[in-house]
Amino acid sequence: MQNWILDSLLRKAKFLGIRVVWSSELKQDTPPTASFKYRSVVMNENWHNPDEITFQLAHEIAHILTGDRYDSALYEQTFNHHALIEHKADLGAIELLLPYYCENVNSAIANSPDFVRLLHIPSHLTEDVTKLMSLYYEKKQTTHT
Repeated sequence: MQNWILDSLLRKAKFLGIRVVWSSELKQDTPPTASFKYRSVVMNENWHNPDEITFQLAHEIAHILTGDRYDSALYEQTFNHHALIEHKADLGAIELLLPYYCENVNSAIANSPDFVRLLHIPSHLTEDVTKLMSLYYEKKQTTHT
């Protein structure tokens, strides 16, 4: 499931004017990063768990889509700012990824643990996935009635 989603996210990034650079020079534990100012993402080809790369890319794209120019200044100021900025990107990543799952799974059998497992989303986001998935299906239902 992941390869076609990754390819689609790369096309979406290009369409949105977000440059994605893949580096093979980073250590296995060096996380990807995004620059709001330069609308670019650096992804780590050597990441120790390749299954996490799709969510990582969505997360980094979301930093650019949901961020603002003050994020980089606030990011290092306090843990609270850091956590809020990261959580906003996590939510944005989930919203970017939900259509790939929800358009292929009937709402009656869709479930957030399955989505989290399939896309290797950190398990602490399961409750957020549940809320956003419910909103996604509700919105889909209201636009089709």
